[in-house]
Amino acid sequence: MPRYFFNITHERLVTDHLGEELPDQHAAWKEATVMAGQILQGLKGHLRLGREWRMEVTDEFGNPLFVLRINAERAVPSSRLDEARRIIEEYAADLRELLQKLRRKMN
Repeated sequence: MPRYFFNITHERLVTDHLGEELPDQHAAWKEATVMAGQILQGLKGHLRLGREWRMEVTDEFGNPLFVLRINAERAVPSSRLDEARRIIEEYAADLRELLQKLRRKMN
């Protein structure tokens, strides 16, 4: 039976040297999701803002198969998002206008 490894990164890398024998990649995915939930629950609020929690599942040859990530970050205030959208829409309108002018000159 193939062996799969579940390496965790949260402030530092914790390499799984033992791994787990599972029948296939589907079983490894299922194990990763269950294990990730248990580990995150065990953090008991210690996931820090600006940090990533990551689990990488590899096969017995070290080939990466799956990556699960949790990013802890502050939400961007909606007013800043609205402003960014407005600026992007203005640039898009300017680009459309420039393209129309270029097309007229080329014809």
